[in-house]
Amino acid sequence: MFYFQKQKFNIQELFDAAVQGHIVAVVEPERYLAKLYEKYLQACNLTVLHIQPGELVAVFVQRVRPKIVLLSCDDKAAHGYIEVLRRQNPHMILVTIAHNSDQEDIQRFMSQGVTSHINRTLSRPQDVAVIIRGLVTT
Repeated sequence: MFYFQKQKFNIQELFDAAVQGHIVAVVEPERYLAKLYEKYLQACNLTVLHIQPGELVAVFVQRVRPKIVLLSCDDKAAHGYIEVLRRQNPHMILVTIAHNSDQEDIQRFMSQGVTSHINRTLSRPQDVAVIIRGLVTT
C-alpha cells in the first residue's frame, strides 16, 4: 500500500483501471501463438481480438478501433499492412513481431510508423504481454 495525501491506495488497482477496456488486435497466422498472446493479455485486463492475416485486416481495424495492433511480420504480405493501418489511424499503437528481423527490416518497420518491434526469438508470450501493457498505459 502507498499513501498519497494521507489516503491509502493500491498501485495495482490504479494500473488495472488505466488498462481496463482497451482493445488489442492480434494479427497472427499461428493459432497457438495467438491463443498464448490472448491468455497473457487477458491476464493484464486487456480485451483481445484475433485477426487472421489475409482477412480484411484494415477493414476490421477501422471498425473496431483497437488501442494497439500486434502484427506478426514473419511473412512478407504483412509488411503491406503497416502503411495501410498507419494511414487509417495515425494515433494507434502498432507493434510488429517477427522471428528473424535484420536491421534493415526493423528500420523499414520504424520508417513506416511502427511504434515498437519485438524479436519473437528472444521473447516469451508473457514478455510480449508486459510490453503491450506498458504501451497501453503510456
